[in-house]
Amino acid sequence: MYFERARIAQIGLFLFLFLSVPMHLWMGFPEYARGDYLRPVYSYICPVVGCVLPEYRDIGLIDVENLQVRYVEEPEPILVLEFSLINRANYLNAYPQCRIVFQDIEGIKLSQFEFDSISFLVDSTSKYRGMPVGIPMKIVVPLEEPSMKAVNYELVLM
Repeated sequence: MYFERARIAQIGLFLFLFLSVPMHLWMGFPEYARGDYLRPVYSYICPVVGCVLPEYRDIGLIDVENLQVRYVEEPEPILVLEFSLINRANYLNAYPQCRIVFQDIEGIKLSQFEFDSISFLVDSTSKYRGMPVGIPMKIVVPLEEPSMKAVNYELVLM
């Protein structure tokens, strides 16, 4: 009698694990498939199941802080865009492409400049691995002088 209950418990535990692990992997797919740890597993399973791996990049989880356009005194004054990117995802995110748009007082676009944020990192130690989680990455970009009518600017992540 005791051995029958123990055997039934073992079978029940086995069935629980057999069913819950795939369910957990399926429910966490959007997040887990972006991480380096489980992505190889998903890349093996997806062609069989018919799913598509998400991109490493999730722009919605990147915050921009301390955005400012200012002059820096070097041998001669130069206009720079200075800001910090913070990865709010719980995985290494890809560095985004950026666009700075200058506008006049009526909101009309006067000029824009597109750049790759990884090219202008101040600290280049984590350039090749991706954006670390929760650590501000300072970026300084030299800019061309916008029109004298420019009174506003906007940074767009792409």
